[in-house]
Amino acid sequence: MIAFGVLCAIAGGIIGRYGPQLFPVKRSPAPAVQTLAPPSPAAPAPSPPHPAASPPAPAAGEVGALTARIAQLETGQRRIAGAAAAALAADALSQAAETSRPFPGPLAAAQRLLPDSPPLNALQPLAQTGAPSRATLTLAFESLTDHASVAARAPGGDAGLLARLRYLMTSIFIVRRVDASGASPDAMLARAQGDLDQGDLDGALREIAALPPAGREALADWRVQAERRVEIDRLVAQVRDQAMGEVASASGQAAPT
Repeated sequence: MIAFGVLCAIAGGIIGRYGPQLFPVKRSPAPAVQTLAPPSPAAPAPSPPHPAASPPAPAAGEVGALTARIAQLETGQRRIAGAAAAALAADALSQAAETSRPFPGPLAAAQRLLPDSPPLNALQPLAQTGAPSRATLTLAFESLTDHASVAARAPGGDAGLLARLRYLMTSIFIVRRVDASGASPDAMLARAQGDLDQGDLDGALREIAALPPAGREALADWRVQAERRVEIDRLVAQVRDQAMGEVASASGQAAPT
């Protein structure tokens, strides 16, 4: 046992001294070190888009033509507005002139918008007094026809006694023919009344003008008023036509071409 112990000690010394050469230790391979690739350079930021190319500036001739066109349109619009105002003034004048009252105010308003209107100038003296309306004239004529019928049958200065007596009786007991045909004073008055009922004042005046002188004289005052009404209506109609012509002319000029 002593010898075995000595042997073990000698073997231990030998192994301690020469063990690494006699029994080399197998080492496990070292883990591979992953080589990281150097970071790639950052992608360049997108450059801002180039601004769109501005259209070429219009030529001086084009600018001048456009300016002239705009000026023309503005002028046309002003003309349309002025013509429309004149048409409204003419309509107001027409409504005022249809009554039996004077109408200097509406006439002055229309003259401001149509300063060079001959019919408006001709209306100046008529507007100060006006004229009875057509309805008023129709009613007044109905109350005058009997008197005019009697006056139209008055005998002349060389009439005999019988004709004078007949006239005296008809002036007391008025009897009128209702037949509108023929050339008698009663027929003329009947036709004149029918014209007035239809709104034909001119036709009524033509019938009255054909009456005998005494019949015309009986209706003299009525005729003066009726003729004033006809003249006023005629001139007012001309003013309306002029105003509507201004509107049509202004609209045609302002229309694009």
